[in-house]
Amino acid sequence: MAPKPKRQPGATSDGTELDRAVDALAHPTRRAILLVLYARGGAMPAGLIADRFRHAWPTITRHLRILERAGLVTVQEDGRQRLYGLCPGPLRTVRDWLDTVSTPLPQAGAGEPDHWTQLLYGTMRNTVPPPDPG
Repeated sequence: MAPKPKRQPGATSDGTELDRAVDALAHPTRRAILLVLYARGGAMPAGLIADRFRHAWPTITRHLRILERAGLVTVQEDGRQRLYGLCPGPLRTVRDWLDTVSTPLPQAGAGEPDHWTQLLYGTMRNTVPPPDPG
């Protein structure tokens, strides 16, 4: 049996905005970087971000790249300086998903996992559509 290929940090199977954001938020350092940006008004240079952590510079830049690929931060280059800013769109997507799954089910019979999957994502492979109510 061949070994599984190593998964890259911040990579997801289908690359949806939700998946990319959740993958990026899975690491505590990346969540801390977002909090630092938030506390500093939403934007700051990479060097000042790195100064707030005990990690080596390459580690912080790797985390910043993952946050950028996930769309959680934007980058503006000004000469040699890179200014990172919060991008709230993907965070709203995560919040909306969490709101959806943390509220009561929308209709009777929706407790069936296949039905709930179809309500959220449409017909998917390996799922059985809910019975026709008519």
